[in-house]
Amino acid sequence: MKKLVKNGQLKEALEMFEVRMLKEDKVHPDEFNYNVLIGACGRAGYTKKAFKLYNDMKRRGLKPSDVTYTALINACAESPWPTTDGLTRLNKLKELLQAKTIRLNAISYRAMIKAYTKCGDILLAFATFDEMISAGYSPSVDSFNVLLMACIGEKDAGFRMAIQVWRQMLTNNIQPTTITYNLLLRAARDCGIGDVKLANQLLLQSSPVQGRERRKGKVKAISGKSKDTKQALLGDQENTEINNVAMDTNTMVIPEVIDANVNETDDVTKQWWQRRNVAMVTSDAALQGHSGGVLTGIAVPPGLPNLLDRTPKLDNVATLSECISPDARLGLIGGVRGVLSKMKEHSAKPNIKTYAMFLESVPMNSKAESELMVAMDTEGTKGDVSFYNAIIRRRTKRHDLKAAKSVVSIMNSKGLYPDLRTYVNLACACYKQEEGLQLLTEVKAAGFVPNLHMYGALVSAARKHKDYQYLIEIMKKMKSDKIKPNDVIIQQLERAAAFATNIGKGYKRKVDPQFAKIQGFRGYYSQWLEEMEIEVEEHPWEKFKVGKSMERKEDP
Repeated sequence: MKKLVKNGQLKEALEMFEVRMLKEDKVHPDEFNYNVLIGACGRAGYTKKAFKLYNDMKRRGLKPSDVTYTALINACAESPWPTTDGLTRLNKLKELLQAKTIRLNAISYRAMIKAYTKCGDILLAFATFDEMISAGYSPSVDSFNVLLMACIGEKDAGFRMAIQVWRQMLTNNIQPTTITYNLLLRAARDCGIGDVKLANQLLLQSSPVQGRERRKGKVKAISGKSKDTKQALLGDQENTEINNVAMDTNTMVIPEVIDANVNETDDVTKQWWQRRNVAMVTSDAALQGHSGGVLTGIAVPPGLPNLLDRTPKLDNVATLSECISPDARLGLIGGVRGVLSKMKEHSAKPNIKTYAMFLESVPMNSKAESELMVAMDTEGTKGDVSFYNAIIRRRTKRHDLKAAKSVVSIMNSKGLYPDLRTYVNLACACYKQEEGLQLLTEVKAAGFVPNLHMYGALVSAARKHKDYQYLIEIMKKMKSDKIKPNDVIIQQLERAAAFATNIGKGYKRKVDPQFAKIQGFRGYYSQWLEEMEIEVEEHPWEKFKVGKSMERKEDP
């Protein structure tokens, strides 16, 4: 059974357990059997089955262990509906654990913080971190990593919160790992800094708060209070008299008095950095290769601080701005070169995920992408197909098919070969009929079968350019390749048909040749729709079900 699970054959493992083991052989299962299956169901997102197995386990008088509870927590995190089904089950499970006064281990606590993050309740994620500290567990790099995951869940102010968590990690003399850096880069990519004035007060400090020793005013201790915990990192938008968050092994403390010398300006929402007594530098100037030796997307102008430093040099910095773009936020932590330098300092070796995060944060131009590839080669990190596919997708978003195809040559020079995703990404920029049909020919010549995603990308490209003959040719190819259209493709074609109907009314039937193309598309589409079978999306749990037995609703 464990071997089947390891090979990804969850349905077969469940069948072995429920049919052969329980019904046919009448074997009494033990805790290990249940833990294996609960863990497998959790990883697969089959949350309902994981909790059903847990209930069966209790009915048989078997005692759940830390492994069981961790598996159930992970099942909530991986639910196909995390903010509804996952969060509801997670809250019920936590209530059960509290009612039975079950003490979780550090691994289970970290899993619960991660689960609350994935389920969209950042407030409870921070509260759970407080509970872990109050339970006597010293924070480790893994603890701070899951806290960074919680920061990433707060899209508005997550980047600012991540910098605060980073500083507290250094204050606790904990060395960041490659995983830590990758999470920080993800926060820079996905999250903002929140309220600008509050960000200036919290981030423009010469060094992180040193717990109770650094406080100038009263200190409020927090232990297991979710509202206060979130305010500690998110900040009180109505009362900005909050400074920073400091943690020791027993509690999180929030100094309530800020430095009175913090310079607040009214014009903080327009620029990235403003320097005292020097010309202002915008995010564009800092990151897009203007004069002064600035390298696009790789380095930032000399003199600007790196917020990852233990003691950032802030003498010539007045304020931060909103930093609404990922490249601006990457600049705040030193750009690509600044982050790589910090990683060397902490003996954290960048991996391909690191460069994938960099790629999604550097400016949207070929120069930045080329410089990143050079930096990756210099550091000795080997790119994979997925990384180069991401570059291709960036270039097709810029409608630059030629530049996108040049990446395939780079892949070949490094001993890598395109996969089907490569061709799907290229299809996104095939706006001409000859380009799209040529790509389909190349895909088949490479030994691949064009799939639904590829045809969806081609339909989208043709529709955007209102090329109705191109759409007809794609539909013919789908029919000959026996590709069932899904709802996304049908919606694209319906929009094209509806647009054609409206435009067709304005054409003179006997004069304008475009009218014939529009009518031809509508006629062929109607016939094609009657002949094609529609792809129906399967319920995410259907593939795991064994037989048609009804499952009881006895979740905790």
